[in-house]
Amino acid sequence: MSGLVLGISGLGGLLGGVLAQKLIAACRITRIVLWSSLVYVVGDLPLALVAPGPAGAVIVCVGWTLLLVGALVLQISQRTLRQLLTPREMQGRLAATSRWLSWGAAPLGALAAGALAELIGMQPTLLVAAILVAAAPLTLWLSPLRTLKEDPVPVAV
Repeated sequence: MSGLVLGISGLGGLLGGVLAQKLIAACRITRIVLWSSLVYVVGDLPLALVAPGPAGAVIVCVGWTLLLVGALVLQISQRTLRQLLTPREMQGRLAATSRWLSWGAAPLGALAAGALAELIGMQPTLLVAAILVAAAPLTLWLSPLRTLKEDPVPVAV
């Protein structure tokens, strides 16, 4: 069952990759970053409340598909925005720092989630994670991105 769920929801990743390119060509990049962060959250929230069984599998498929669409569009548009804002000679450092922070945080998050699951159980831990994921877009929505009237132009070298 899990292979079927992952296979079906993986289509969300493909859709997100195709959709990102079309959205970036047609819309303001700052808006894409903001709204795709919410699509990611909408896909993630139901996953914390899923019960075992066929209905749960359907909810996970839909949730993961939305999550992956949002994640791909968000990642592609975020990287595009960072490249627009960063001088060419600094882009390598920015990419390395971004990867170090995101990849470095993943094992720490897994360790914290495992410890929390031991204390309060799996389902409550998934709910805590969903709440934290839901809070993450606030940093984007409360940033200057929301108020920009135009997309940034590439930084001159």
